[in-house]
Amino acid sequence: MDLTERRNVPLADALSVTTGLMLSRDLMDGVCGLVAWLERTEPFPCLMDRDTLARLKTATEAAKRHLLAQHPTLADVRPPDGLDRADLYAWLLDAERVHGGSLAVSRPASPRVVAAVDQAGAALREGAAALTRSLQGFTLAVAGAKAAIDGFAATMTEED
Repeated sequence: MDLTERRNVPLADALSVTTGLMLSRDLMDGVCGLVAWLERTEPFPCLMDRDTLARLKTATEAAKRHLLAQHPTLADVRPPDGLDRADLYAWLLDAERVHGGSLAVSRPASPRVVAAVDQAGAALREGAAALTRSLQGFTLAVAGAKAAIDGFAATMTEED
C-alpha cells in the first residue's frame, strides 16, 4: 500500500526551493504552494508577519531536504552567479530542456499515517511474540504428552 501522494511540480518551483533563488514563474505563490503541499500546512498568506516568515523558512528547508532526497541530481542544478534576470530565465529554459519542465514529487506520509503504521507494526510484533510464546508452550505440552504416551506404552509392553 502506497501511503504517499504524488504531484507533478514545475521544475522552476522545485529549483526555487533547492537553490534559494526565485525561479518560479508563479513567484512566491509557486514556492509557497509547493512548500505548503509538502509540509501539509495551510497555504502561506501573501502578506506575512515575522512568525510566518520564520515558519516558511523552516518549512522551505525541510522541503529542500525532501526534494533533494527524491531528486539528488537537483543538488548540482544551480545557475552561475551574476546572471541578470533575462540570463537567469534563459538558464532556466536550458535546465528544463535537460531535466524536463516538471518533476514527479511524492509528498511524505502524514504524521498521523506514520504514527498509525508504527502503532500497527508494534501490535503485529507484540502479537507475533505472543504467538511464539504460545507455540513454545504448545511444543512443551506436546513433548510432555508424548513422554506420557511413551511411558504408558512402555508399561503396557512390560505387562504383556
